[in-house]
Amino acid sequence: MSSLLKENIAKAIKEQRLSIAELERKAELTKNSVLSILNGHTKNPTAKTLQKIADFLGCTIKDLLENEEFSTQKSHTSERPLLSPTQAEKKIIYLEDHDLYLEISSYLTQYLKNKNAKPDLNALFKSITEIYTFCYFKNDKSLDRRFADWSIEKIL
Repeated sequence: MSSLLKENIAKAIKEQRLSIAELERKAELTKNSVLSILNGHTKNPTAKTLQKIADFLGCTIKDLLENEEFSTQKSHTSERPLLSPTQAEKKIIYLEDHDLYLEISSYLTQYLKNKNAKPDLNALFKSITEIYTFCYFKNDKSLDRRFADWSIEKIL
């Protein structure tokens, strides 16, 4: 997994004055799951783990994976951090790997066809962007079918 993910999680822990164990507990993760990411034992954390971390920190998975200006400034009225409104949506993502995009699009088209699903197009494009971003920033830049399935199931 990207070193930026490790850096952003470590930065959030420091900014919020949390222990690793406290983040794991408050995000309802298994013991040592965050520690394993930070020390490199877990190379590809599951989408569910990343989502729980992002939800607790008040950001998106995309922020954790690619946002070099990541911050978790605390609100006075909430335990959860605040990022600028939909920070991830404001950041422009350029299509740099056409083959990966084609693989994702083909996979999702077949997936939706097999389920005879007719999702909302805005939600579908958001899901495609989420999958592309997640897969592009992995070391091997390949389609992660488990993540794609999870992402698309959220909108069905």
